[in-house]
Amino acid sequence: MTRFCTYLLFLFYFSANPSFSQNDKFSIDIGSAIQSKETLNTYSSTKFPNKDSIHIGLKYNLHGFSSKLVLNHNTKNYLTFDNSYINFKKGITSFGIGSFNRKWSFSRKTSLILSSNTRPIQSFYFKLNNKFKSRILPQEAHWSFEILNGITKKSLGNKDSIISGLRGTISPTKNLSFEFFQTSQWGDSKRNLNTFKSALINDTNEGKYAHINKMAGMGVSYQISNNILPMRFYAQIVGEDEAGSLPSCTAYLTGLEWENQKIKYPTLVTIEYINTRTDISSNGNCGPNSLYNNSTYSYTNYGTAMGAHIDTEGTALDLSGQTKIHENFDIIYSMMLTTINASNWSGHRLSSNRQSGLINTLGVSFNKDKFTFSGNVSSQNFILDKANIKSGYSIGLKSNISF
Repeated sequence: MTRFCTYLLFLFYFSANPSFSQNDKFSIDIGSAIQSKETLNTYSSTKFPNKDSIHIGLKYNLHGFSSKLVLNHNTKNYLTFDNSYINFKKGITSFGIGSFNRKWSFSRKTSLILSSNTRPIQSFYFKLNNKFKSRILPQEAHWSFEILNGITKKSLGNKDSIISGLRGTISPTKNLSFEFFQTSQWGDSKRNLNTFKSALINDTNEGKYAHINKMAGMGVSYQISNNILPMRFYAQIVGEDEAGSLPSCTAYLTGLEWENQKIKYPTLVTIEYINTRTDISSNGNCGPNSLYNNSTYSYTNYGTAMGAHIDTEGTALDLSGQTKIHENFDIIYSMMLTTINASNWSGHRLSSNRQSGLINTLGVSFNKDKFTFSGNVSSQNFILDKANIKSGYSIGLKSNISF
């Protein structure tokens, strides 16, 4: 962590030094968040940190350079540099170093593979993004490719492991998109180029590199262009293991959203279903609690799953929405029916036994010029003892101002 933060500070200083240009753009934002008690992260727009916190962000942009240094302080983790980064962009290429959340999914809320459920991953990354420029495909057709290499904290016993990831997206039309992704956890005593190559492209189910924990999958999004019924369907599937170089032991999410910006009160309504329960495969592998768990690595960062908030062996059916009742004022609401630890596994990270119930949230969001404020009230009628989450009501307040 110390070495990573030193890199960020060094790069931020040199990219933000005014002697490099007179056309620099520098901004500061200050924010705070208060939550009365910890709640299960539901990925809604009313998401709040589980710990009271304050942050100061220093952002600098210069032509193809962008950088942000964020100092976060909360009541339990003290000082962190989460959401800090240095990014360089030229043409279709961007690359950099940073510690920020990724959401590899077409869902607006979550992902089975990489999401904001845990603290950001410290990583180096490289990304390409461009249009196809083909006479056969529509003008809007485009593609992207991203590769990252980072660190997952305390995912190898009580030690850190390396995580490498690939994600490609293809949009042959304006309304249709596909994604293909893979992550691999590796490291231990075998940190070399051959292991890195195997983590990215080789079959790691058997043999010398069988210790590598690889997950992979795909997703799709389709928008129905209709003024009366503007709907979008999306889905994602991810596998914990390999069978013939293809994902097996699968989990999935699917969603349907309706959005209308032309009515008096513009509204977005989404219904989303997540299932992280895995069955025993035809060759006798997998079974309950396979997802996000591995004989060598756990698919976590700082002890929290990097994918879905319900962790392994769970389901969640979420109905949520957001309605703009004024130019600067939104109402946000959600109701989630969820089951945690369906197999009653004592080693589950959230609960030592099966729990199910409702999480209801009602929130507001105000945004004017460079000031934002949001607040919510949520209720949860079940207990998650491993995560220290109690039933009852919770109140959250969050604010941010930029200069």
